Amino acid sequence: MAREVVTRGGVFRFSEKIEDVVLYKPNVYRDDRGLFLETYNAELFKSVGITAHFCQSNQSVSKPGVTRALHIQLPPYAQAKLVGVSMGQVFDVVVDVRTDSDPIIFETFELSEENRFQVFMPRGCLHGFQVMGELPAIFSYQVDSIYDGASSRGVMYNDPRIGVPWPISQPELSPQDKAWPTLEAALPQLRNLQW
Repeated sequence: MAREVVTRGGVFRFSEKIEDVVLYKPNVYRDDRGLFLETYNAELFKSVGITAHFCQSNQSVSKPGVTRALHIQLPPYAQAKLVGVSMGQVFDVVVDVRTDSDPIIFETFELSEENRFQVFMPRGCLHGFQVMGELPAIFSYQVDSIYDGASSRGVMYNDPRIGVPWPISQPELSPQDKAWPTLEAALPQLRNLQW
């Protein structure tokens, strides 16, 4: 069973598969006006060992069926991320490329406006998501390093060596995401770096 830490802000569930990946289930306060939740609190996250200092916040809006994957930035611009959904629903994927593990370890999460869950992933993990359902998704990222296009890398989203069970087999992809190499081709550049 995964380790969970209950705090005043919500529950932090630590992945059994990938070291330092954490699912944050915030307390959501709902009433007839709407809802309120704490999406990030530095002291609360620090109390469970998450010490990333976020310096940039990003947001994307994606249509149903869109896949944005699998992305990473190389050091010195590697990024730890805290991601979540404020509208819609996504199938979220984290792939660990920090070690020489074989098979490659990945974990999936369902993030939605209904559950308000967030995922924290450390530097050295590929990340991607696929929009599920019939509505667009608003996806938010907090990162601990600025975006640097020259350091941006990726891996083919449906690489069979990883074996992610994407819900949509023929997603809409950007030209860049269609052109990413296989994991086998990318691994020599991704493995054994100082993440």
